[in-house]
Amino acid sequence: MEYSVYDPELDTKKKLNLERNVLGRGLLEEMLHKVNGDLTILDDSYVSREHCFIDCSLKPIIFDNNSKNGTYVNGERVYANFPVSLNNGDVISLGPWKLEFIAKK
Repeated sequence: MEYSVYDPELDTKKKLNLERNVLGRGLLEEMLHKVNGDLTILDDSYVSREHCFIDCSLKPIIFDNNSKNGTYVNGERVYANFPVSLNNGDVISLGPWKLEFIAKK
């Protein structure tokens, strides 16, 4: 399986590793850089540098990293130490950012 997150607003996709992946300001900055060619540093107080993690080593799971504003999957809050399974098409929300989780064979 191949896993990625897609930002429909930016129309850009980031392939995920099979191990632990960090979702936060750094990933969003990288996706913005792909679109506009400039190194963009987000001043977004809603998204932590290491906001949450996705682990794709077995079945994809996501868990919050005690972020201030929380992580949501399909509108449901994800709590630290309580991983949630991810399925193709799930929407991950980090503050105002929405990313679609994609699982492809």
